[in-house]
Amino acid sequence: MSPAERKRIELHEQHLLELGQMIRTHRSEHCLGEFCAIHRQMPGPWAGWPRHWRDDRELLERICPCGVGHPVAEMYLIPQTPGRLVHGCCGIHQCFPGYGGDDRPTDVMEKIRDLKTEAADLLLDLWPRTLGATVHLETHEWNRLRAFLLAVIDGGQQ
Repeated sequence: MSPAERKRIELHEQHLLELGQMIRTHRSEHCLGEFCAIHRQMPGPWAGWPRHWRDDRELLERICPCGVGHPVAEMYLIPQTPGRLVHGCCGIHQCFPGYGGDDRPTDVMEKIRDLKTEAADLLLDLWPRTLGATVHLETHEWNRLRAFLLAVIDGGQQ
């Protein structure tokens, strides 16, 4: 074994994740900062969630009780390429204080959600007048129509 190979091996260690995955990581003395997703996990509601390494994205995730993979909270402490932490968030379990699944601060996400709700309410208000008709819908029918409009505004399907 060459000195370079020996040095490379000495810089890494094997680590067994909770779901049985064996990964090669840096050694504990090479952790950057106060927290490390492998050696010094950040406290929070996610602390007990099992970790899973994604080869396709080169990303360590924690699997929440919904079964959704969220990037480990420690990654939010390190500067990332924009969009790197975007993921299919369940929307129930917070990935990191102040952030959600689309990699934007939650206060921005709340403002966007409020704007979408206002747009749906405006459409509901204008719709009968646009048709030139008097519309009488039960409350549950208005609620279903409102939910449909929000889904359309969101770009999804009802």
